[in-house]
Amino acid sequence: LNIGGVMGILAVDDIDTIGKIDLLSDHPIKENIIDDSLSRLFDLSYISKNHDEDSNWIESIRSKVGSCIEKYNSFANRFNKSIANKVYANQALHRWYNTFSYKSNYETKYYESIESIESINECDGEKTSLNNGLLGVDFINLALAMNSNINVRDAMLIAILDCYHEWYDYDSLCAVAFEPHTKSVSEYLHKCLEDKFIRYTHKPDMLMVSNVIDTLTAMAYIMRDAREFTTYIYALIAYLSWWFRFGNVEYYTNLALSVCSDCSMARIVQSAYRNGVEAPWLKEYDKDK
Repeated sequence: LNIGGVMGILAVDDIDTIGKIDLLSDHPIKENIIDDSLSRLFDLSYISKNHDEDSNWIESIRSKVGSCIEKYNSFANRFNKSIANKVYANQALHRWYNTFSYKSNYETKYYESIESIESINECDGEKTSLNNGLLGVDFINLALAMNSNINVRDAMLIAILDCYHEWYDYDSLCAVAFEPHTKSVSEYLHKCLEDKFIRYTHKPDMLMVSNVIDTLTAMAYIMRDAREFTTYIYALIAYLSWWFRFGNVEYYTNLALSVCSDCSMARIVQSAYRNGVEAPWLKEYDKDK
C-alpha cells in the first residue's frame, strides 16, 4: 500500500496528527494481500451472473465482515469516523464511480445480454463500465461508510444518475461524499437531482441499472449477518427501482424500513410510489420506445 496515496485522501489538517501513527496497522488492505476474496476484483459480468445469497464468493466475503467492522471501528476510535470513511471508502467509491461511468463519446445502446456488450468492447477497443468492477472489500467498506455518513450513499446514487458526468467528476463527487456540505454544495446537488428527475440528455442504459441493482443486492447479502448496515443498501435499491421503474419498490422499501424505521430515503420513495409519482423523464422515455 502506498502510504502517500493514503495520506493524499485525508484532509490537510488531519495529516500532522495521523502522520505520527501507523495507518497500515488498522487498514483493511493489509490483509487483502493475503485474503483473495477481499482483494479480488469482481467485474459486473461475474456479479450479475453470480449474486445469489449463498454464492461462494459472497459467503467468503461475508465471513470477513465481522473482522472488517472491528478494524473500521478501531480506526474510527483512534481518529474519527470522518477520517475513517475517507481512508476506508475513498478508493471503493472511486471504483464504484468508474464501474458505472460511461464516456461522453460512448453511445449507450440496449443489448439482450452482457456478453454482447463485451463483444462490442473487444471490437471497439474501448473500455466501458463492464471492464471495471469492485474489490471484495469494497462491498463492505461502502456499506460501512454510508451507514456512518449518508453523504456517501448520496454520492453512490449520483454516480449512477449522472453516469455521463454532466454534473460531477470524481473530485466533486468525492467532496459530496466526504467533505462537509456548504450551502453551495447542497444547492448544486439539489439542482442536479431536479434536472435528472425532469429530463435526460442521454437515454438511460437500463442494463447498467440492472447491473447496479445486482451489485447492491450482492452487497446486502454480504452484510446479511450485520443487518444494521443494510438499511441504505436496500434504500438505494428501492430508489433506483422507483426512479427507473424496475418494480419491487415496496419490497425494498419495506426491507430498509424493517431495519431502520427512520430511513428518510425509503420513506420518501415509499410515499412517492404509493401515490403514483414517477419521474417526468419517464414519459419521454416511453415515447422513444
